[in-house]
Amino acid sequence: MPLEIRVKRNNKPLKIDGGWDELTLNVVLTAALKESDPNLAWSDKYPTIGEIEPPEFADVANTGVYYLKTESPLWKSGRLVLRKFHLYEFPNNRRIDLRPGDVIEMWRS
Repeated sequence: MPLEIRVKRNNKPLKIDGGWDELTLNVVLTAALKESDPNLAWSDKYPTIGEIEPPEFADVANTGVYYLKTESPLWKSGRLVLRKFHLYEFPNNRRIDLRPGDVIEMWRS
């Protein structure tokens, strides 16, 4: 079952710099988890997901998105409204910014 995900701003799909790729997926899911389950155990480098600060992000895509044990509404009901600003800037001038009110939706197709 493929993973479908989108971010909406002002009820319209958000155009993300660089498009949807593994980096975008990881950044969006990291932001979602930082807000909705910041105490989620993650790694030796980052004991909890809440300790990860941009431009760092969790490699959620390769750790099993479907099998992650989290109470995040994004995983439970497929929708999360962000409350904080998340800015990820990368050396190649790529920039992903997620804003309060952005809606992340995720489902299997």
